[in-house]
Amino acid sequence: MAWWVGQREVEQAGSVLFRGAIPPRIENFSFLEKREIEIRPRAARDDCHWSADLLHPRFGKATLLCRPDVRLPPHCVIDIDPRLTPEERTNAKLAGGMLSILVPARSGNVLRDRKDLLWYLRAVMADDGLAGMDLLSQSIWSAEGLDDELAHDADLDIDAVHTLHLLYDDASAKGEPSGDAPGEGHTTYWLHSHGFKELGFWDYDILSPSAEYHGLGFDALRALAFAIVEEKLKPGDGPCSIARQAAVSAVAARDCLAQLEAGRYEKYLKSVDDLHLDGHGVICDPISRGFLARVLAWTKPRPSTFFQGPPPKELLVWFSNSATELMAKRARETVGILRTAFEQLRELEYPALVKLGYVVDGGGPDDREHLWFEVHGFQGESVDATLVNQPYAVSSLSEGCRGLYPLELLTDWTIMTPAGHINPRQTRTLRFVREHFAELRDAIREDRSQGRPEQNGPSRTAPQPER
Repeated sequence: MAWWVGQREVEQAGSVLFRGAIPPRIENFSFLEKREIEIRPRAARDDCHWSADLLHPRFGKATLLCRPDVRLPPHCVIDIDPRLTPEERTNAKLAGGMLSILVPARSGNVLRDRKDLLWYLRAVMADDGLAGMDLLSQSIWSAEGLDDELAHDADLDIDAVHTLHLLYDDASAKGEPSGDAPGEGHTTYWLHSHGFKELGFWDYDILSPSAEYHGLGFDALRALAFAIVEEKLKPGDGPCSIARQAAVSAVAARDCLAQLEAGRYEKYLKSVDDLHLDGHGVICDPISRGFLARVLAWTKPRPSTFFQGPPPKELLVWFSNSATELMAKRARETVGILRTAFEQLRELEYPALVKLGYVVDGGGPDDREHLWFEVHGFQGESVDATLVNQPYAVSSLSEGCRGLYPLELLTDWTIMTPAGHINPRQTRTLRFVREHFAELRDAIREDRSQGRPEQNGPSRTAPQPER
């Protein structure tokens, strides 16, 4: 287990959004007893209409509070939450009231303890709740999203303990944002995270980012996230390599703000506030600290130019062994979702891929190259697949090799659709495709009948190998 996962004694906090503005009574939640939840009303307090302790033999203790000072999430926060389908966003905006839930750390494993919070959010939502909100990461979960996550026992992914907000200029719209790149077709001016600061780390900001990093280049953002929690990247420290093509530094947001190039990043400067300055760092190009750099004044921070351009065609991302194992463990424990979705969506012919980790030539057991294979089917604990990358350092394999490969080597998986990628980190795209299955199928059939390239088909650009 990565050290940061097992040493975070953090109280989890969330809320459940309901339609009505009239506060519910504690008696309305007697149905929780059918889920083996014991309800123990607490003594009256001035800041609550009522409160109660909830106890479950497996998921431990939580506190449910009905507070008078309801502060619903702004609609703009709901609009940019990447976990919600359009229908789920519309539903969440109907909220008029909410209840708060506090869950103390039970195991010290932040990825497991946060899942305890999600379980309690779903239990309290029942059939009437509109959505659940993880207050530490500012993330919003629909009932269906929670059901998908709670259908298996895998610990959460790092993506679930932080949220990315990608801001763009509405006036620059060239088309509706969609799929994996919610800012596509717009001028994006600020990407920032929420949730790391609440875990004792720091949140990051990228200025004028390419929206493509919410799509095919998303693994570079995941590499940033792991570099932060593994404390390889800190404001004021030296540069950190997150990919073969990219080294970055972090600069405390307030320090960077005072030194930004005049006339640039105006939208960011007008939007940023204390909430997004304290505990935040701006991702910048590596800052030279040598004598010549100081003499020539080359030490002024410059927001990362790597993230401002499109991702390289062959992006080789660096992940530590502990990060890789966390991702691989979740991929293996959610492979049932892949197998089910592969069969359900077979008629749409969206490419499904698995990432398998192979020991590099001359390397030790932990020196692996992670290669993508296109899936043709499954046989027991093996996958029938074709390698879509040319390996860098695994001479026993070559691009185009087809065979049966053991799923014990699995480190990631994805299904590529026109609405985005389905993967172990999120099921929003899967829910969207299921809801619109008939429309997507009919569009593909129409394209084929008229001899047109499939306008609604997925991008078949293969993900790149990783180390």
